[in-house]
Amino acid sequence: MEQTLPKKALPVWDIYRAMEESKGKHFSYLEELETKYRHGGTRTVAENIYLEGLLKQHGRQVTKFREAIKQLQHDDADAYQALIEHITMLNAQHNDPSD
Repeated sequence: MEQTLPKKALPVWDIYRAMEESKGKHFSYLEELETKYRHGGTRTVAENIYLEGLLKQHGRQVTKFREAIKQLQHDDADAYQALIEHITMLNAQHNDPSD
């Protein structure tokens, strides 16, 4: 899919994917903890610290993406638009209940 994006959009696409990966890691760990402690119990200090680290990592990725997408919009409006359309299409496919 990256081949359909303009060359200038590819680094921002990579940043977007890293942001999505960090979000996935955070949510996966939350789900793991939810399953582990569904019937009582509480998270350990180590689990809370790890979870906090995952959230901070995701926050850094979000900031990096915001800055990169803003710069792309400034530098190349067409590449920016192509990337936004690409992300929108992928999110629509991912959220399509008919799949």
